[in-house]
Amino acid sequence: MTEQHNPYDPDQPIDIGDSASCVPQRLLFIAAEFPYPPVHGGRADTWQRLKALVEAGARVQLVCWTTARRGGTPSADELQAVRAVVDDLMVLPISLTPANLARETAGLAGALALRGRREPLILTLDQRDTLTVAGHRVPVLPAWEWLAG
Repeated sequence: MTEQHNPYDPDQPIDIGDSASCVPQRLLFIAAEFPYPPVHGGRADTWQRLKALVEAGARVQLVCWTTARRGGTPSADELQAVRAVVDDLMVLPISLTPANLARETAGLAGALALRGRREPLILTLDQRDTLTVAGHRVPVLPAWEWLAG
């Protein structure tokens, strides 16, 4: 009797034949956060997937984000550890910069003009401020704080 594959058992390996034929040669991997050091579930999962893809023969370009709340800018040693695995690395900071602040406030001013007076709001990952846009007070709040409300 042949044992059937159980797709719900994460410990059961899947025989896909020649895995090298299934892995693209070049791969863009987009991660929600910098994967190293792999100190919690999400980072550990991302780090293991990156290493497995490279071991399977893929050339990986990693694009990821970093914030002050999630460890800030990676250290030189952390960047070196990731660059030793991937072919190319792009780390993007998430913050309310002057450039994206101008874009956000211009969009808010346009929305306020179309909809009349409503409670405008800018949600960020971890920044807090109060702005004045088109004569309206606009709070800038971390999304978690707004949701906890």
